[in-house]
Amino acid sequence: MPPVSVTASVTASLKTTLSPSPDALPAETTTLGPEAIQREPIFSYGDIFRPLTGFDISNYGQGGLGYGISLRGFTDAEHGRDIAYFIDRAPINEFSSIHTPNYADLNILIPETVARIDIVRGPFDPEFGDSNLGGTVIITTKDTEPFALGTLSGGSYSEFRGVTTYSQVPDPETRSVPFIAVEGYSIGGYRDNSNYTRFNVFAKDTLFLGQEQLLSGRAQIYGGEWGAPTYISRDLLRAHLVKPTAAFDATDGGNKYLQNLVFNYAGGPPDQALTAAAFASHDNFTRYSDFGAGQTGQLENRSFVGGRTKKVWTGAIVDWLPAQLSVGGDFIGEFVNVVQVPTTSRNANGPKNLDLHFDEYAAGMFGELQLKPVYWFKLTGATRYDQFFYDLHNRLNPLDSPTAYPGIASPKIGGAFSPYPWLEIYANYGQGFRSASAVADIIVNDKLGPLKLTSTEAGM
Repeated sequence: MPPVSVTASVTASLKTTLSPSPDALPAETTTLGPEAIQREPIFSYGDIFRPLTGFDISNYGQGGLGYGISLRGFTDAEHGRDIAYFIDRAPINEFSSIHTPNYADLNILIPETVARIDIVRGPFDPEFGDSNLGGTVIITTKDTEPFALGTLSGGSYSEFRGVTTYSQVPDPETRSVPFIAVEGYSIGGYRDNSNYTRFNVFAKDTLFLGQEQLLSGRAQIYGGEWGAPTYISRDLLRAHLVKPTAAFDATDGGNKYLQNLVFNYAGGPPDQALTAAAFASHDNFTRYSDFGAGQTGQLENRSFVGGRTKKVWTGAIVDWLPAQLSVGGDFIGEFVNVVQVPTTSRNANGPKNLDLHFDEYAAGMFGELQLKPVYWFKLTGATRYDQFFYDLHNRLNPLDSPTAYPGIASPKIGGAFSPYPWLEIYANYGQGFRSASAVADIIVNDKLGPLKLTSTEAGM
């Protein structure tokens, strides 16, 4: 057998490259493409993150609630609230959620629509602020695909999932390209009253404008309904007083219906790019749950609008020091009605214990400077400032209707050193935060500000 010769080139270190990509941050990062997702047997978004180093994924078995996703030792009991999530640069975390502050529900994500997922561990990406204590997850959906797709899959307990997609390949005559995906899912569940059914329709159109410019718009409609067996008593189970499949309350459960619009613009090469996004969303969330003190109904009606922009300049300072500057800002306004009331079989059986309307606004700005004095070393410095405005209307006690205006700065600095193309050494210092909750914090003490975290890290 003749000898086989294999050659390969060594790519330059990403972390010492001047780039706006999250990969270039002096922090622990992971990037997933569609190929990595297609290799996994996926029934829900938790299956995307479960194989990744450092992630702890908890499915509570309570229907269509957001999973418990944690990074860096943060709790997995609070529905992913300590990670900032974005899909096409639109935020997913529900600030001041009645369920848990910064609640994150990615059941709206259809895995077959994903083009790229960037994960930054720790609070080091200055472009994205609130909820980034454990890290940031940035999801980008596909613009186009050269084929249509249809899949059917099933499993135990009457589990079924069907997905179909449609797209086209762009050509000089057709600069507008659609990408459409439809998903249906249902499961009966192992325990009584653990059924879950959802539908998801995603429609995106991308306009290729030439000169490295594109404009995309997408709309999504999602609906989910579920029963919830609630958490069974371990002592009763061990005493054989209840079956393992028994539901705590056969009427626990809930539903969520969401509609959103997202627009994105990108112009110019990545190292000089101008990007902008605008988004709007509305959802109704209802949950009935009994944790031993009687069933409680939580009803939340939430709308939000917002946008963000970023400009990158790449060049040199005094002709000898390569540098890249990124600046940008974002704004979001949320308008929320929440009610909490004791219930029996999903019917109110007493007076409300929470009835609020609140408006919450957040405006942020950031700047990041990368300096590369030599080819094997890069220094990165950044800062971010976020200003919040809360206006609460307490329908149960109008005199207790506070306003609040907290703000917070989040500085960051780090460096990356690459003595060999195959070796990257980095270190960073960064601050992150989670905003105060209108429902849990501001109504109790309007002087409370965001929860701040300071993080230091080194790795290779």
